[in-house]
Amino acid sequence: MMDRMLVDETDLILVNALQLAPRASWAEIGAVIGIDAGRAARRWRRLHTSGLAWATVVPGDEHVRAHLSGAAVEVHCATHAIDRIAQEIAQNPWVLSIEKVTHRCELLLEVIGLGLDHVGRIALHEVGAVAGVEHVRVDVATELFVEGGTWRLDALSPGQQQRLRRLHPPRTAAGTPRGDVTLQIASVLRDDIRATAVDIAQRLDWSESSARRRLDQVLGSQALRLRVDLAQPATGFPLTVTSWFRVPARTLAQAGANVAALRSTRVCAGLTGGAANLLIGSWLRGPQDVPVLDVDLAAALGDATLIDRTVTVRTFKRAARLLAEDGTAQGLVSVDL
Repeated sequence: MMDRMLVDETDLILVNALQLAPRASWAEIGAVIGIDAGRAARRWRRLHTSGLAWATVVPGDEHVRAHLSGAAVEVHCATHAIDRIAQEIAQNPWVLSIEKVTHRCELLLEVIGLGLDHVGRIALHEVGAVAGVEHVRVDVATELFVEGGTWRLDALSPGQQQRLRRLHPPRTAAGTPRGDVTLQIASVLRDDIRATAVDIAQRLDWSESSARRRLDQVLGSQALRLRVDLAQPATGFPLTVTSWFRVPARTLAQAGANVAALRSTRVCAGLTGGAANLLIGSWLRGPQDVPVLDVDLAAALGDATLIDRTVTVRTFKRAARLLAEDGTAQGLVSVDL
């Protein structure tokens, strides 16, 4: 496991600040967390270069709801070939996340597609065709209550969080930007989510004023969303536990909202296709926290039945980011959406 000494408290505070205000200037960030702009920039450069932290541009929630379908896909395969199979599947851009797990299956995947038929083709025909894959099971997502991009380190004080939110409140924009404009801006932000209007104008051969106006519209409409991640072992929550529950349909929406509000929750999604109708991914400090998780989930879910649970022993890919064995970033395989 990664040596936590590679990341100190100031690093955690810096990453947390960028999670809240990813495009704030280094001077603004530094003023809030108590270091100068140059030091803030150098720290981020070190974290990013080493793969300890990274920034990603992803489709906004409205785009996801309008255009994409998703599924939790369980892959059964020969145990001696798990790593090779996972690395091959990771090259498929429609497979967002891949985890090697201890129970229920060998690999647990998050797959997206342009409709359910597309998800089915990806899961059953592309993933299923990888040499060594023996069986694939698909549970279609019915609703996403929360996803990992909204999870925060919580290293900042409440006062620091408020200052950052005041500096960069959520923007709104009238209308929806053209799809081609969104894709072009995404192509620049994919390389650097802090790219300025000047950078975008130069890359796309636009005027600076056009670049600024279009950037504001894309981000203000939430057609794109910016997320900042830290390698999981460095977060202090190195253990991933995934649980499947059966919740009464009449209480599913409230149960999902309750679970989404828990500190430990990274992912919570409604499912259809099997015995469970709610999937919950939790990050914990260690196995000793599982009983606490059970108490929290019991309070959040009410009348629910635990169907199954598994523990992740390695993550190969998360939110399109390829990860090394120690959890650091080493590449990106994503879809242009």
